[in-house]
Amino acid sequence: MMWVAMWRGQGRLWWFCLLLQLTLIAKADVVRFPGGADPTDKRWEYPIAVLQLALNKTSPIPGADQIVRGEARIQRRRILETESGQLDVGLAIPSPDLLASKAIFIPFPIQKGLQGWRLILANNEVQGQLDRASTLHDLKTLRMGYNPGWGDWPVMLRAGLPVVEMREYSTMFNALSIGRFDWIPRGLSEVYGELNRARQQGVRNISVNTRLALFFPSDFFFIVTPSKPELAKRIEHGLKLARESGEFDKLFEQHFGEIINQSELDKRTLILIDNPYLPNSVPTSDNKLWMLPQHTAP
Repeated sequence: MMWVAMWRGQGRLWWFCLLLQLTLIAKADVVRFPGGADPTDKRWEYPIAVLQLALNKTSPIPGADQIVRGEARIQRRRILETESGQLDVGLAIPSPDLLASKAIFIPFPIQKGLQGWRLILANNEVQGQLDRASTLHDLKTLRMGYNPGWGDWPVMLRAGLPVVEMREYSTMFNALSIGRFDWIPRGLSEVYGELNRARQQGVRNISVNTRLALFFPSDFFFIVTPSKPELAKRIEHGLKLARESGEFDKLFEQHFGEIINQSELDKRTLILIDNPYLPNSVPTSDNKLWMLPQHTAP
């Protein structure tokens, strides 16, 4: 009789644990995020991994929350869809549109400011001219290609650089190779992968300049629809926990450590660009959270 009673007790405990787990799963969030569906576009892998990490750190069952990837919209569209609730979480670079937005801004730079570091992808015909440049004024003799839908478009316009507008990301590298414009500033986290994919697609006559780098304080930040303030709190707290545990730094190093070493930033001439659109809530003085310039080369 004692064994029967124990078996019945364990059975009730098993059912209780199962019901509790199902209840927790039912309460898990389905998070709509603009992650894109193109498997060759690797730009969204890291933001999605960071978002999943933040959700896991604040979930009773890590991995229970489901991130549903929508189309990879331009920044203005992402902000509007996050404001309206079509997206639960968006991704944005500081801009006038972001400053005016009602979306909940999470002041945590998920790439440690890496997005503000730009290397120059250029037509090979102008590489010699770029090698002789050392100031923003020197770059004004060349034509920069840029998409007006990108979040930092206002920063580049404010810098006074001659711009050729281009709107199709898929044709951008071929347009550069045939000389529609001379150069494109691309994020440190993007440029080498983009160059490799362009070459695989047959694009020639372009390369990453080995001497120059640009910097303005900026990065990617999560924004959350105003109707879900608790989700915003979860993500912000999860990012804090991931940073304290070292998991955030580990994820950053896995994705960008090799690229940072390959870029040899300490050997480059650094050209600084002002960015007045960074929200005041962003902790730019935290050197452990930001990759800040240590010098400007002569």
